[in-house]
Amino acid sequence: MDTSLHLYARCGRADVARIQLQHGANTEIRDAQGLTPLLLAARYNQLQVLQLLLQHGARTDAFAPLDTDFGHGGELGTCLHFAAESGHVQILKFLVTAAALDPDERTCGSQEITALHLAAWLGRADVVRFLVARAEVDINARDAHGMTALHHACDYPNASSFNSPPQYLFDAAKTLVDHGAYSGMSWWFHKVKVLLSKPLWTRPGRHNWKIRRDSSIWETELVNELEAVNSVGNLTKHHEAALHAACRSKKFRRLRDVLKGQGDIWVNSRVSTGDNVGWTALHIAASSGWQAGVTLLIAHGANVELTTTENEEHGTTAVHLAAQNGHSSIVLALLDAGADVNACDDFSDTPLLRALRHGRSRIVQLLLCYGAQCNFQTESGSQIGSFDPRSTSALHLAAFFGLLSVVQELAETSKSLFAIDAVDDDGGTPLWLAAAMGHLDVVAFLAQQGANTHHHVAGASASKCAAEFGHLEVVEYISTSSPGQVNGWRSLTRLAVQDKTQFRRKSM
Repeated sequence: MDTSLHLYARCGRADVARIQLQHGANTEIRDAQGLTPLLLAARYNQLQVLQLLLQHGARTDAFAPLDTDFGHGGELGTCLHFAAESGHVQILKFLVTAAALDPDERTCGSQEITALHLAAWLGRADVVRFLVARAEVDINARDAHGMTALHHACDYPNASSFNSPPQYLFDAAKTLVDHGAYSGMSWWFHKVKVLLSKPLWTRPGRHNWKIRRDSSIWETELVNELEAVNSVGNLTKHHEAALHAACRSKKFRRLRDVLKGQGDIWVNSRVSTGDNVGWTALHIAASSGWQAGVTLLIAHGANVELTTTENEEHGTTAVHLAAQNGHSSIVLALLDAGADVNACDDFSDTPLLRALRHGRSRIVQLLLCYGAQCNFQTESGSQIGSFDPRSTSALHLAAFFGLLSVVQELAETSKSLFAIDAVDDDGGTPLWLAAAMGHLDVVAFLAQQGANTHHHVAGASASKCAAEFGHLEVVEYISTSSPGQVNGWRSLTRLAVQDKTQFRRKSM
């Protein structure tokens, strides 16, 4: 039955476990699964409790069922095997050194495996490295079925654990070979090629894994080293494809599973075929506005500065994509992660201009708050460039750039009040954008043409937006040109105070 000592062993409460042991608690009592407190401490990496139990005479030769299913019936292991199974190197090191346990101790069952066999089977490369470095460990020891640790590491298609990515098994196998495990390199390369040739998520079901291959396959024909290297490339391609597919489908659990283990290796891989060639997973997630995916990718080391081309100096970044599609939360996350707010794409457009050309006034305001710069060369229409006519207009861009002559020409050509107050995708008007950039002459001209000076975008009026970026002359013009409608924003002194305390954000 479960006792409080079992609970303390699982949770690492050495302080209260010591009190119980001092009052005569039984160190060999077993819980419902047949585990002693010592076995629980080994399984849950509680070194202090394990040391305490050993000091009070806990038996290291107590056997209990392991979690690993080898397909030949359950195996019973000691604390040594429990530590190897769970991948706890510090526990294992203490048991082998301080407690002087035999690292080649075998399980009780039909398999009769050592801790090294178990670690190799499960892809516990750290445990394998620790064990093979010890002179007393027999690296080529065979279990009851004639299998060595290297055989187990290369027997991935029959592995019983869903938590052993193939790269882990490859690392374990390579460690064994590097330390002299007998492989007849030929069959090892062949096995590695086989075990890495299938993607992780298409493995056969657990019920099929109990069909063991005959050991004669291990002595098959030579396979050259180049093919083995190519097999590792296949593994990488499979993981990259899974990573990109998870981002396209916005499957958080799938993305998390792909990134587990050594997912950081592939997190910045690029799409190599089909649409969006050159994009990384972060580009895909940012473009679609998948907040959870972007956050997870950044946490796993996604490079926010990478572009969609190999030329990192000029190209579309994730911020460009999020800005043009209006995903403000994604833009914020990327900028907070260190993305360059003024990065230029192939057409020298920054995220600010990309947002502007796609009618994203709210993103424009956000980027300006984060210190986005926009340098103008000439007073002409050439600065306008291309834009999405479904989302914005040339008048919006001309007003934003402060191109008064172009604004006048467009306004006279249109002769339409609707065009003067046309809104982009985010609801911004030409006058609102001009006010945000502090172009007083453009604001004055549009106001004289009948443009609405009190238009709001996401709750922010033109005067409030101008005040946010310190364009007090624009605020003064709007307030004096339509008195009584600015709701107290007429005081420039008050605006100056508000500008420092409420509106202006620190540039990132």
